[in-house]
Amino acid sequence: MSFPKDRDDPDLLTPERVVLQAPPRFPSADWYFSRKVYCFLGLPLDAIRLDKVIDIVRRVNEQKGRLILLTPNTNDIVQSQSNGLFRNAFLTSDVSIPDGMPVVWLGKFLGLPISERLAGADLFDILQQGRAGEMTVFFYGGEDGVAALACQKIKSQRGLRCIGCVSPGFGSLEDLSKAEYIDRVNQASPDLLVLSLGKHGKAWIVKNASKINRGTISHLGAVINFAAERIQRAPKGLQALGLEWAWRILQEPVLFQRYFRDALALTRLIAKHVLPLKFLQLRTKVFPQENGNSELRVFCKSDEFTFQLCGTWTESSLSPLRGGLLTASERGAAIIFDLALVSYMDSAVVGAIISAYGWQLRNERRFRISASSKMATGILHLHCCDYLFESA
Repeated sequence: MSFPKDRDDPDLLTPERVVLQAPPRFPSADWYFSRKVYCFLGLPLDAIRLDKVIDIVRRVNEQKGRLILLTPNTNDIVQSQSNGLFRNAFLTSDVSIPDGMPVVWLGKFLGLPISERLAGADLFDILQQGRAGEMTVFFYGGEDGVAALACQKIKSQRGLRCIGCVSPGFGSLEDLSKAEYIDRVNQASPDLLVLSLGKHGKAWIVKNASKINRGTISHLGAVINFAAERIQRAPKGLQALGLEWAWRILQEPVLFQRYFRDALALTRLIAKHVLPLKFLQLRTKVFPQENGNSELRVFCKSDEFTFQLCGTWTESSLSPLRGGLLTASERGAAIIFDLALVSYMDSAVVGAIISAYGWQLRNERRFRISASSKMATGILHLHCCDYLFESA
């Protein structure tokens, strides 16, 4: 990693000169940029085990922090391809773990170290068991009366105790984001905020998560219905086989049309992106790039950092880039990527780039790709990351 001297910054930035001061609440910037994140069809996926997720939730509660924890499934992947707000919810999240066996299977097919599925309902059940300590929960959304019923069902439980709910209906995003609703959440100050807001749920997170004072925020959809005992979860055997969707259709036939559309859309994504990306991975493995080394050059100005990636970039190359991104984040600087000299990037490197994009997005700071080689542009396209070129 080299830090060239910039004409606008007479001092040479080196890691030894940087003193980092972590924010008072977890998760902090240094934790964020150390995440083991991979890009999957344009969204970040954390390679993280269940026990670590539970530990993170516990730490957030102990330190009165705020955490956005999302569980992307097939519908989320499909919706994010055309809905920028939907996609941005995942890009600005702190933890993103796969919910849905198709996501796990395809991730493994692409070589991602995704070891297990963690459905939102599974996470909720685990928290109910008290594995993250005694917690409070607030239900936000659902059909009329369902949130109140769910709250009543678990109100006296020891592991997860309900302390409030609000049912704003299924109107516009503005209707779901009224200040009175946000105030009720903050007055209750729950450890866990469970959202069930239908098609506006992810956009609600982008618009309102920063207004929530503390706690873990997660859009868990059907969890409110499960907690209210309005519908039952699929048997474990069906879940393991990836057939929970069939069980859901039996209980809620209206879901068939959505699941069918998602299956068709996912099939197109596999044909246009997953299979070509797998072919590129195999070709790169059999015929390595001539420039097999990676080099990072960082150009520093007072208010922006330009990261120039040269050569072949894989997960093993990421340590200096993560350090540089952390420094840029601590300085509140714009982040610019120059990919003109890149000959290859794997999913972990693309994951680091979209994580930086998400960090800048959530902090309202500039992100830009200033130049890109034909190979880098093609790789970002196969990862469904064309949106990176639209940022300014």
